[in-house]
Amino acid sequence: MTNQRTAQFELVGNLGGDPEIKTRKGRPVTCAVYDEVLDDLVAKEFMTEDQELYIASLAVRVDDHGEERTVWKRLVDFQGHLKLYRKGDCISVFGYLRTRTYTDKETEEKKEVREFVVTRAKLIFAKKRQEVA
Repeated sequence: MTNQRTAQFELVGNLGGDPEIKTRKGRPVTCAVYDEVLDDLVAKEFMTEDQELYIASLAVRVDDHGEERTVWKRLVDFQGHLKLYRKGDCISVFGYLRTRTYTDKETEEKKEVREFVVTRAKLIFAKKRQEVA
């Protein structure tokens, strides 16, 4: 979910490859819950479910001061909108940008990744595919 301050916009481009399916493991989450017996808020720990997400790259054409160039955007889809599309399909995606930080396992360095989180997707035209005999 996004809040009202998150700017949402649309990108149109071609998929660079078939969307890759990844599974995010469930993790413990602590929430404040009202306990009627104690008449107070109590911290309870819950386990989230495993979540399937789709990762893809989108080639977007941009006009850079009169010169057209291709920019690659990393797409992250938590709702399964990209599962029907394949490499080369021209699609329109609606969503928002987010910056995620992580620590590289090999170098122990903190890194940042800018991702486009997909909230809606629409096929503009599909790449012609060869039929398998």
